[in-house]
Amino acid sequence: MLGRGGLERRHLTSDVDEALERALAAAYDDPDAAHVLGAAPFPEVEIFSDEADRAAGGATDLVADRLARIRALVDRDGFRTWSGSMSATSATSRLVTSAGLDVTGRATSAGWHVTLDGQLGTGYGARAPESVEDFEARLARLSGTRSFCFASEISSSARSGV
Repeated sequence: MLGRGGLERRHLTSDVDEALERALAAAYDDPDAAHVLGAAPFPEVEIFSDEADRAAGGATDLVADRLARIRALVDRDGFRTWSGSMSATSATSRLVTSAGLDVTGRATSAGWHVTLDGQLGTGYGARAPESVEDFEARLARLSGTRSFCFASEISSSARSGV
């Protein structure tokens, strides 16, 4: 059975009886429609990180550690300013079909971005936070980019006589 008609989110949370009534009233059989997946084994794909879930829930240790590392880089390598963002999300989803599929899954995402002196930036985003070693390596590459960029500016200014 397929259905037409628009349901708003409120129908699914506060007006469930109305949602069912409207869905059944708009339902019809379509022999040419794609098949709706019924009860079946569902592949396990790891898209959840405990560390990202903790951060999304309000734990601040990961963010505090990463901010301290960024500040140390700024101080050590002489950057004047920096800005950035960090994020973590956690969600639970459920997919239920009229043919009997009922699957629930949890997923997370974590990411960050930093810009130094308003010119150089880097970041990372994935299902889980990157390791401290990878975070440090990414910051080191960014800092190394600074000397390359400014050396390039000086070199081109010298060639143009500026």
